[in-house]
Amino acid sequence: ALPIFRAGVNIQSQFRGPELAVGRRDHHDLLFLVLPDRVEPHGAVLVRGGRIAAVASAEELLSQAGPHVPRLVAGGFVAPGYIDLHVHGGAGADFMDGTAEAFRTVLAAHLRHGTTSIVPTTTAASQERILAMLRLCRQFQQAPAKNAPRVLGAHFYGPYFRHEARGCHPAAPLRSPQPAEYAQYLAEAGVLLTATVAPELDGAEEFARACRAQGIRDEPSAIPVDVSADGLGVEIEAEDGHQIAFSE
Repeated sequence: ALPIFRAGVNIQSQFRGPELAVGRRDHHDLLFLVLPDRVEPHGAVLVRGGRIAAVASAEELLSQAGPHVPRLVAGGFVAPGYIDLHVHGGAGADFMDGTAEAFRTVLAAHLRHGTTSIVPTTTAASQERILAMLRLCRQFQQAPAKNAPRVLGAHFYGPYFRHEARGCHPAAPLRSPQPAEYAQYLAEAGVLLTATVAPELDGAEEFARACRAQGIRDEPSAIPVDVSADGLGVEIEAEDGHQIAFSE
Protein backbone atom coordinates (compact mmCIF):
# COMPACT_ATOMS: atom_id res chain seq x y z
CA ALA A 1 0.00 0.00 0.00
CA LEU A 2 1.07 3.57 -0.55
CA PRO A 3 2.31 5.35 2.61
CA ILE A 4 -0.47 7.91 2.17
CA PHE A 5 -2.99 5.33 3.32
CA ARG A 6 -1.35 4.39 6.59
CA ALA A 7 -3.44 5.10 9.69
CA GLY A 8 -4.13 8.74 10.38
CA VAL A 9 -2.66 10.28 7.25
CA ASN A 10 -4.52 13.23 5.80
CA ILE A 11 -5.14 12.56 2.12
CA GLN A 12 -5.74 16.19 1.24
CA SER A 13 -2.41 17.31 2.71
CA GLN A 14 -0.52 14.93 0.39
CA PHE A 15 -2.37 14.88 -2.94
CA ARG A 16 -2.53 17.94 -5.16
CA GLY A 17 -4.29 16.22 -8.00
CA PRO A 18 -5.90 15.56 -10.23
CA GLU A 19 -5.20 12.01 -9.05
CA LEU A 20 -7.37 8.97 -8.61
CA ALA A 21 -6.54 6.45 -5.88
CA VAL A 22 -8.00 2.99 -6.43
CA GLY A 23 -7.57 -0.47 -4.95
CA ARG A 24 -6.81 -3.67 -6.77
CA ARG A 25 -9.57 -6.21 -7.21
CA ASP A 26 -7.36 -9.18 -6.40
CA HIS A 27 -8.16 -8.75 -2.67
CA HIS A 28 -4.54 -7.90 -1.82
CA ASP A 29 -4.83 -4.12 -2.02
CA LEU A 30 -8.51 -3.33 -1.63
CA LEU A 31 -9.37 0.30 -0.90
CA PHE A 32 -12.23 0.36 1.61
CA LEU A 33 -14.29 3.55 1.78
CA VAL A 34 -16.11 4.13 5.08
CA LEU A 35 -19.33 5.87 4.01
CA PRO A 36 -22.31 7.04 6.11
CA ASP A 37 -24.42 4.02 5.19
CA ARG A 38 -21.94 1.30 4.24
CA VAL A 39 -18.35 0.27 3.63
CA GLU A 40 -17.43 0.20 -0.06
CA PRO A 41 -14.73 -2.48 -0.54
CA HIS A 42 -13.84 -1.49 -4.11
CA GLY A 43 -13.55 2.23 -3.54
CA ALA A 44 -11.75 5.13 -5.15
CA VAL A 45 -10.86 8.70 -4.16
CA LEU A 46 -10.58 11.52 -6.69
CA VAL A 47 -8.47 14.51 -5.62
CA ARG A 48 -8.33 17.81 -7.50
CA GLY A 49 -6.35 20.85 -6.39
CA GLY A 50 -5.53 19.32 -3.02
CA ARG A 51 -9.20 18.70 -2.20
CA ILE A 52 -11.21 15.51 -2.25
CA ALA A 53 -13.52 15.94 -5.22
CA ALA A 54 -15.38 12.63 -4.99
CA VAL A 55 -15.49 9.27 -3.24
CA ALA A 56 -17.35 6.36 -4.79
CA SER A 57 -16.88 2.89 -6.18
CA ALA A 58 -13.83 2.43 -8.38
CA GLU A 59 -16.04 1.51 -11.31
CA GLU A 60 -18.02 4.75 -11.03
CA LEU A 61 -15.05 7.08 -10.60
CA LEU A 62 -12.91 5.41 -13.25
CA SER A 63 -15.57 6.21 -15.80
CA GLN A 64 -15.92 9.81 -14.56
CA ALA A 65 -12.24 10.65 -14.29
CA GLY A 66 -11.30 9.87 -17.85
CA PRO A 67 -8.15 8.23 -19.17
CA HIS A 68 -5.75 11.11 -18.51
CA VAL A 69 -6.08 11.27 -14.71
CA PRO A 70 -3.18 9.38 -13.05
CA ARG A 71 -4.14 6.21 -11.15
CA LEU A 72 -2.48 5.47 -7.83
CA VAL A 73 -3.00 1.92 -6.61
CA ALA A 74 -3.28 1.65 -2.84
CA GLY A 75 -4.96 -0.43 -0.19
CA GLY A 76 -6.39 0.28 3.23
CA PHE A 77 -9.32 2.13 4.79
CA VAL A 78 -10.31 5.71 3.97
CA ALA A 79 -12.67 7.42 6.40
CA PRO A 80 -13.67 10.98 7.34
CA GLY A 81 -11.25 12.53 9.82
CA TYR A 82 -12.24 13.50 13.34
CA ILE A 83 -12.70 17.15 14.33
CA ASP A 84 -11.48 17.86 17.88
CA LEU A 85 -12.96 21.08 19.27
CA HIS A 86 -11.31 20.98 22.72
CA VAL A 87 -7.80 19.61 23.11
CA HIS A 88 -4.82 20.63 25.26
CA GLY A 89 -1.98 18.40 24.12
CA GLY A 90 -0.68 14.95 23.35
CA ALA A 91 2.43 12.74 23.26
CA GLY A 92 3.92 14.54 26.26
CA ALA A 93 3.54 18.02 24.80
CA ASP A 94 1.05 20.78 25.54
CA PHE A 95 -0.13 23.63 23.33
CA MET A 96 0.57 25.91 26.29
CA ASP A 97 4.27 24.99 26.13
CA GLY A 98 4.36 27.86 23.67
CA THR A 99 6.79 26.40 21.13
CA ALA A 100 6.40 25.37 17.51
CA GLU A 101 7.97 22.01 18.35
CA ALA A 102 5.27 21.34 20.97
CA PHE A 103 2.58 22.22 18.44
CA ARG A 104 4.08 19.84 15.87
CA THR A 105 4.31 17.05 18.44
CA VAL A 106 0.68 17.41 19.51
CA LEU A 107 -0.60 17.69 15.96
CA ALA A 108 1.32 14.59 14.85
CA ALA A 109 -0.02 12.60 17.81
CA HIS A 110 -3.64 13.44 17.05
CA LEU A 111 -3.25 12.80 13.34
CA ARG A 112 -2.01 9.28 14.12
CA HIS A 113 -5.37 8.63 15.75
CA GLY A 114 -7.48 10.05 12.93
CA THR A 115 -7.98 13.73 13.80
CA THR A 116 -7.70 15.92 10.72
CA SER A 117 -9.01 19.25 12.10
CA ILE A 118 -8.26 20.55 15.57
CA VAL A 119 -8.94 23.49 17.91
CA PRO A 120 -6.02 24.00 20.36
CA THR A 121 -7.32 24.94 23.80
CA THR A 122 -5.73 27.15 26.45
CA THR A 123 -5.55 26.56 30.18
CA ALA A 124 -5.33 29.04 33.04
CA ALA A 125 -1.96 30.77 32.69
CA SER A 126 -0.29 34.15 32.58
CA GLN A 127 -1.22 36.64 29.90
CA GLU A 128 2.18 36.19 28.24
CA ARG A 129 1.78 32.41 27.93
CA ILE A 130 -1.76 32.69 26.57
CA LEU A 131 -0.71 35.26 23.97
CA ALA A 132 2.25 33.08 22.92
CA MET A 133 -0.09 30.12 22.44
CA LEU A 134 -2.61 32.15 20.43
CA ARG A 135 0.10 33.53 18.16
CA LEU A 136 1.46 30.06 17.48
CA CYS A 137 -2.07 28.92 16.80
CA ARG A 138 -2.43 31.67 14.22
CA GLN A 139 0.94 30.72 12.70
CA PHE A 140 -0.12 27.09 12.22
CA GLN A 141 -3.55 28.17 11.05
CA GLN A 142 -2.12 30.40 8.32
CA ALA A 143 0.80 28.14 7.35
CA PRO A 144 -0.37 24.57 7.97
CA ALA A 145 2.24 22.01 8.93
CA LYS A 146 2.81 19.28 6.39
CA ASN A 147 0.88 16.08 7.02
CA ALA A 148 -0.81 17.43 10.17
CA PRO A 149 -4.36 18.21 11.27
CA ARG A 150 -5.69 21.54 10.09
CA VAL A 151 -5.72 24.12 12.90
CA LEU A 152 -9.16 25.73 12.79
CA GLY A 153 -8.51 28.29 15.52
CA ALA A 154 -8.26 28.39 19.30
CA HIS A 155 -10.60 27.76 22.22
CA PHE A 156 -9.98 30.30 25.01
CA TYR A 157 -10.50 28.17 28.13
CA GLY A 158 -9.18 29.84 31.26
CA PRO A 159 -8.12 31.84 33.23
CA TYR A 160 -11.62 33.25 33.76
CA PHE A 161 -12.83 30.55 36.17
CA ARG A 162 -13.90 30.71 39.81
CA HIS A 163 -11.20 29.61 42.23
CA GLU A 164 -13.40 27.17 44.17
CA ALA A 165 -14.54 25.37 41.02
CA ARG A 166 -11.40 25.45 38.91
CA GLY A 167 -11.27 21.71 38.29
CA CYS A 168 -7.75 20.71 37.22
CA HIS A 169 -6.66 24.28 36.45
CA PRO A 170 -3.92 25.82 38.63
CA ALA A 171 -5.23 28.30 41.16
CA ALA A 172 -2.60 31.03 40.89
CA PRO A 173 -3.42 32.30 37.36
CA LEU A 174 -7.21 32.46 37.88
CA ARG A 175 -8.69 35.95 37.64
CA SER A 176 -11.72 37.91 36.53
CA PRO A 177 -11.96 39.36 33.02
CA GLN A 178 -10.37 42.78 32.66
CA PRO A 179 -10.87 44.79 29.45
CA ALA A 180 -7.22 45.83 29.23
CA GLU A 181 -6.20 42.17 29.29
CA TYR A 182 -8.77 40.47 27.12
CA ALA A 183 -8.58 43.20 24.48
CA GLN A 184 -5.15 41.77 23.61
CA TYR A 185 -6.59 38.28 23.18
CA LEU A 186 -9.41 39.58 21.01
CA ALA A 187 -6.87 41.47 18.90
CA GLU A 188 -5.58 38.12 17.62
CA ALA A 189 -8.05 38.37 14.76
CA GLY A 190 -9.28 35.19 13.18
CA VAL A 191 -7.76 32.88 15.81
CA LEU A 192 -10.30 32.72 18.64
CA LEU A 193 -13.32 30.58 17.80
CA THR A 194 -14.76 29.99 21.26
CA ALA A 195 -14.25 31.55 24.68
CA THR A 196 -15.35 30.10 28.02
CA VAL A 197 -16.01 32.18 31.13
CA ALA A 198 -17.50 31.58 34.57
CA PRO A 199 -20.64 33.75 34.44
CA GLU A 200 -20.58 34.74 38.10
CA LEU A 201 -17.26 36.57 37.82
CA ASP A 202 -17.12 40.35 37.78
CA GLY A 203 -16.74 41.44 34.17
CA ALA A 204 -18.06 38.16 32.70
CA GLU A 205 -20.97 39.80 30.90
CA GLU A 206 -18.75 42.50 29.40
CA PHE A 207 -16.29 39.85 28.25
CA ALA A 208 -19.09 37.81 26.66
CA ARG A 209 -20.41 40.87 24.83
CA ALA A 210 -16.90 41.75 23.60
CA CYS A 211 -16.56 38.20 22.26
CA ARG A 212 -19.90 38.43 20.49
CA ALA A 213 -18.84 41.71 18.89
CA GLN A 214 -15.80 39.92 17.43
CA GLY A 215 -17.86 36.99 16.20
CA ILE A 216 -16.41 34.68 18.85
CA ARG A 217 -18.74 32.09 20.33
CA ASP A 218 -18.96 32.56 24.10
CA GLU A 219 -19.78 29.65 26.38
CA PRO A 220 -20.68 29.56 30.06
CA SER A 221 -18.24 27.53 32.10
CA ALA A 222 -19.37 23.95 32.63
CA ILE A 223 -17.71 24.03 36.05
CA PRO A 224 -20.44 24.23 38.75
CA VAL A 225 -21.10 27.66 40.22
CA ASP A 226 -22.03 28.62 43.77
CA VAL A 227 -25.62 29.63 44.30
CA SER A 228 -26.42 31.68 47.35
CA ALA A 229 -29.63 31.42 49.36
CA ASP A 230 -31.05 34.21 47.24
CA GLY A 231 -30.00 32.46 44.05
CA LEU A 232 -27.71 33.54 41.27
CA GLY A 233 -29.07 35.13 38.14
CA VAL A 234 -27.10 36.34 35.17
CA GLU A 235 -28.59 36.87 31.75
CA ILE A 236 -26.99 38.03 28.54
CA GLU A 237 -29.12 38.84 25.54
CA ALA A 238 -27.49 38.90 22.13
CA GLU A 239 -28.53 41.10 19.25
CA ASP A 240 -30.13 38.10 17.57
CA GLY A 241 -32.47 37.74 20.54
CA HIS A 242 -30.85 34.58 21.92
CA GLN A 243 -30.20 34.56 25.63
CA ILE A 244 -27.67 32.89 27.85
CA ALA A 245 -29.16 32.58 31.32
CA PHE A 246 -27.63 31.23 34.52
CA SER A 247 -29.93 30.83 37.48
CA GLU A 248 -30.68 28.63 40.46
